[in-house]
Amino acid sequence: MFAPTSRSSHALHRYVWLLLTCLLLLLPAGGKELRLGVSAMPRSVDPHFGISRTDQFLHAQVYEGLADTDVRQEPVPRLAQRWERQGDGVWLFHLRRNVLFQNGQPFRARDVLFSFCRTRFVANSARPYASFLERAAVVAAVDDYTIRVQLNDDTVLFPIDIAAIPIIAAPPGTDWQFSTEGCATADRVRDTDFANPSLGAGTGPYRLVSFSPDRVTMRANPRHWGNAPDWQEFQVIRLDGADRVRAIVEGRVDILDSPPFGAVDFLQDRMDVKALYGASSALAYLQVNVAAGANGGIRFDDVRVRRAIMMAIPREALAQRVLPGIGTATGQIPLKGATARSAEVPDEMFDPEQARHLLAEAGYPDGFKTTILAMPSHVRVAKVLAHFLAAIGIDATVFEEPQERFHPRVQSGDFEIYCAGWVFTPGNIAQSYHQLLGSTPPGLSNYGRYANPALDMLLASIEREPSATKRDDLTRLATRMVHDDAALIPLFHTWSWWIIRDGIILAPRMDRGLRAADVRDAANHAMRGGKGPGPEVN
Repeated sequence: MFAPTSRSSHALHRYVWLLLTCLLLLLPAGGKELRLGVSAMPRSVDPHFGISRTDQFLHAQVYEGLADTDVRQEPVPRLAQRWERQGDGVWLFHLRRNVLFQNGQPFRARDVLFSFCRTRFVANSARPYASFLERAAVVAAVDDYTIRVQLNDDTVLFPIDIAAIPIIAAPPGTDWQFSTEGCATADRVRDTDFANPSLGAGTGPYRLVSFSPDRVTMRANPRHWGNAPDWQEFQVIRLDGADRVRAIVEGRVDILDSPPFGAVDFLQDRMDVKALYGASSALAYLQVNVAAGANGGIRFDDVRVRRAIMMAIPREALAQRVLPGIGTATGQIPLKGATARSAEVPDEMFDPEQARHLLAEAGYPDGFKTTILAMPSHVRVAKVLAHFLAAIGIDATVFEEPQERFHPRVQSGDFEIYCAGWVFTPGNIAQSYHQLLGSTPPGLSNYGRYANPALDMLLASIEREPSATKRDDLTRLATRMVHDDAALIPLFHTWSWWIIRDGIILAPRMDRGLRAADVRDAANHAMRGGKGPGPEVN
């Protein structure tokens, strides 16, 4: 029998090792699962229902738009491989070829038109994506792999809001047309249909397996056009109260979203978990209902009342009390260091004496009673705010509403003050200003019915301005205008904050979202020489 020499044995072992390594690299996602623990679940399986970050924990895995944003919120290709601006307000999207939906249907331009049309026919929803498409006069298919978007203004900024709309498979047999007058029959996929995994209407790296109020299960999509993710299965699991920390300690989840504030101190001596922080474009803010006084209540349309509320809040103390170490006090939307940030707007404007004086001028020398509406994620902030407002005579009662009731209430205007969060796009602050405060046309999240024609005109000018330097100048002017009129009351920027188990590699996104295909398994990461799998973006 042949007995190899030590040299030949070494060569054989090296050959076997290289062969195994190559096989591992060629294999799709393994049997591992990634489990995300959350305090609030996606509200619907319908990808066009909503745009909250909890909705995105499901929809961003199963569905894709023409483009997405990376961890810094810069546009990156998805179903569109590239794009170009042909003129003022005209964008040409060149679609990927050889892309299949999870049901095996080929992806074509008609699917984009159908998806855009369908956003107008989502039941029991504020139809946020339809609001984005109000900017589009016409969307047309040049051919099967080219889409032309004609905006109804001459904006020069990339329309990421439109490009990120989830694309679903169009029903066969119809050539869809999108325009401001069209789309009358685009509702042939009902919202309840998406709960059926066999629908397979997405192109994303994961496909839906099951959806319940407590758990969403997804599995890797073998038809996906990009590289296979590290995780064969991805679960989103709802956790209550103290069980959130127990779940990460006991290994029932691998990533804990927005962990309780005391969790870091509790877990700091453990070697198997760690806290992960990252810069975020998330803003906590207050918004008043300027129409609330129509029924004889407090006149929040009086700028003196709004400024009194703004000056009653010590932002530094608020951030330290509510989010010690991970909240940064701010008086404006842009982050510190951003070119669009106004040096004329202070972050701290606490002046309770002046606040009481303004209330007296407005006709409320003894203060008044009001209410603050907040979701569970912001109720602690709202209660601290109520304490500060009491010091100037405003008796504010905090009402906590779960996500599924909070959104319908603020959308209908059933509030006096609400406390919430907003994730803005650093490269287009004007868009966030319009969505929160615009009135012509109405902003998607302008629940307070604020209206300022001068601000509307300024925001329109920003989007049309081709010079980045001039856009920044105009945006700083808008920031000052919002501050002076107390149109919105910024409180603090929050960090992206997670607790992860050992072996997880996660790059925090500025929008505080999560893409499971971008989360790495440390073992696979080392095996691949430190390179992702991640989705292809070329």
